[in-house]
This record gives sequence, C-alpha cells and structure tokens, in this order.
Amino acid sequence: MKSYLSLIPISAKVRKRQNRMTMLCIIISVLLVTMIFSMADMAIRMEKTRVIKEHGNWHIMLKEPSEQQIEQIAQRTDVMTSSRYDGLNFDLSEDYTINGKSCVIVGGDNAILTEIYDNLTEGRYPTKEDEILLSNRSKELLSLKIGEAITVHTPAGDFGYTISGFGGDVTITTDADIVGAFLNWDSFQSLAKAEGSKLAPVCFVRFYENIHIRKVIAELRKTYGFTDETLSENTALLGLTGFSSDSYVMGMYLVAAILFVLVLAAGVFMIAGSLNSRTAERTQFFGMLRCIGASRAQVMHIVKLEALYWCKTAVPIGVIVGIVGTWMLCALLRFGAGAEFVQIPLFGISSVGIISGIVVGVLTVLLSSISPARRAAGVSPAAEGCWQWESPVPHRRYGFRARPCRGWRRVRPEVHWPSRCCPGPVPPVHRCC
Repeated sequence: MKSYLSLIPISAKVRKRQNRMTMLCIIISVLLVTMIFSMADMAIRMEKTRVIKEHGNWHIMLKEPSEQQIEQIAQRTDVMTSSRYDGLNFDLSEDYTINGKSCVIVGGDNAILTEIYDNLTEGRYPTKEDEILLSNRSKELLSLKIGEAITVHTPAGDFGYTISGFGGDVTITTDADIVGAFLNWDSFQSLAKAEGSKLAPVCFVRFYENIHIRKVIAELRKTYGFTDETLSENTALLGLTGFSSDSYVMGMYLVAAILFVLVLAAGVFMIAGSLNSRTAERTQFFGMLRCIGASRAQVMHIVKLEALYWCKTAVPIGVIVGIVGTWMLCALLRFGAGAEFVQIPLFGISSVGIISGIVVGVLTVLLSSISPARRAAGVSPAAEGCWQWESPVPHRRYGFRARPCRGWRRVRPEVHWPSRCCPGPVPPVHRCC
C-alpha cells in the first residue's frame, strides 16, 4: 500500500452490499437530470425542424440590397449561404397563366431551394435560360412531367420553357388553385425586364451555427447602414439557436433548470442520509485511522473520495439509462400523441443532457459528503477509535483468538483477565469486553 488512499477501492469492494442504496440514489439522480435536459433538447430540436420547414433556414433577410453588398456579404467567412429572391404577380392581379391556370412566377438562386428551403422534391434547379421549375401541386393539377415543354402566358407575350423539376410549394405559393413557377435569377431578370416590371429583390442570408450571430448582425448594420426596415431577422429560428429571447426556449430551459435544482436537492438529502448511517457504522475504522496518525483533513479526504469513487460506476449507468429512457419517451410521444410530435427525434443523443447528468451526479455526491466527512473527522482516537485486544481466549477449532476491547461490563470475579486496554489494577468484578 503506497498511500492511505489505497484503502478506498478496498473498502468499496468489501462494503459493496452496504453501499447499494447510495449507488442507487446516485443513479436515480443522474438518470432523472439526463432525461429532463435530453427531453428539453429534443423538444427544441423538434421546434427548430418545424420552424425551418415553415419559415426557412435563414437568419436575416435584406430588403433591396445592392449587387455589391450581396457579393461582399456572400464572401464573408461567417456566411454559410445566401440567395436572392423576388417574384411577379404575387397579388394575382395580372394575367399570368400556365395552361389556363393562374400562376405566380418567382426567381432566385440555387440555395433558395436546397439550403434556405428544402423544397426541391424532384428534378433539379433550372440552370438554363429556357428551363423552369414548377410547384408540386402543378404536377397533379396539370398532369405534367419533367422534360415537357410548357408555355407561360404573360401580359407581354408568351414564353416557352422546359420543365426541369418540381418543388417549392412553400417558397412559391400554397394556394391549391394557383400554379407556382420558379426561374433562375438571370432568367427571371430577363422576364421582368421584358414585362417592364420594377423588381424589389430580397436577399436571404444563413450564417454558420458556431458563430455569435447577434454580433455579426450588429457588425452588418454598422458596416452597411442597414436599419430595421431593410434588415429583418428570423426571430423564431434565432430564438431556437440561442440568439434571441424567444419565450418558448426560455420557458423550456427554465422548467428544466427548476427540475434540476429539485432533483439535486432530493439527491443530496438521500445520499447524505445514507452516508451518515455508513459513517456511524464505521466510527471504529475512522478512529483507528486517527490512532495511526491520520489527520482530520485526511479522514475527510477519504470520505469524499470514497463517495466520488462510487460515481465511477453510478454516473455512466445513470447516463445510459437516461438516454434509453429519453428514446422511449420520444417514441411514445411520436407514435402515441398525435401529429403534434411527429417531428421529434427518435434516437437523438443530447450532449446537454449527458453533461447535466454528469454534473448533477458529481455535485450531488460532493455536497452530500460534506456532513459525513466532518462527522468522520471529528471521531476522537482516545474515546472511540483504538481497537485494543485482550489476552488470547481459547477457541475450540483454531486454538486461541483475540477479542476487541469495547468497554467495561460486570462479570463474575473469577473470570477477571487484565488486558492492554485496561492498564493498572482492574476491579475484580469488571473486565474489558
């Protein structure tokens, strides 16, 4: 044995059965916190998926920026992607039709269908001047296929295009009787010029998620002079990524934090009670350590490290059980609670939940071990700690054995034996027992 700390794994192995209740308390605390924060994280992921599907995966929208501003912003290292976007006949007040059906014509870059919105369901982006992408609804409404030629009737005349794909219902239109058409940006500008329409394009900008988006937005406002009228924020998405005071996210984490405190308090009380009872049972052991020269600080160190030693087994078990429990709850919500939870992840692993579980496990044990450690360090070596031994007594199988001295008791006078723990003359009617 190189150090007194080597007693910790030996003691844990010998008293494995007695420590089961403490281990169970740690496991319960860890799995509860892991499940609480993991479910909160899954709920936020579900809400983020819904917001991206409905509103798009963009962070800011610039109204009528110049081409120079668009190029400079797109070249920034913190910008993931950007796309221009504009449309004709949004109010359906002009005569734009495809095969007799009213239509809305929009134009944009490739990113608007693949990275800003995920709406390219079939085919590809219309890269050529004479290619067009139609909404998913027009495929059934007009019985069209990819590669077919169509004619777009406008107030300025008829224009022929070839269908390159389908998609873009959210980006173009959601009206059941309206056909949506999408052109690449150059082709759309040519059509608008032929129609004599004045464009008022917007630019969607999506940032990388590992940057401070709020700081970047403030920098863009200062550099290019954008105001609240020319720069709009996707507040729902920013709130879900932690860069806005969205009430849903703040409320979710507030509830999780309150439950975290409650579980931490309950775990501290449970584990502290178990440790106190174990400390009371091992008073002689701690007294013996004091007798052989251990200081109060060393005894407290032993008690705290023994408690942390249990975390080596209890915390991983609690985290694993918490993750599996989260999967089961997500499956129950997704398949048993209706359409509201259809987008919740089934087998997601939350780093927030795992870290929170580990933190509450270690923190609970440390807080719980303070009182038992002080109690163990306060054991008096003279009063309770020394295990002294009487003279050998006969044993029917092993010859002689020694018995610990625990105090005084009255016996018959002829049984009196002196012992090392009772120096000097001993009354004949008492002995060490």
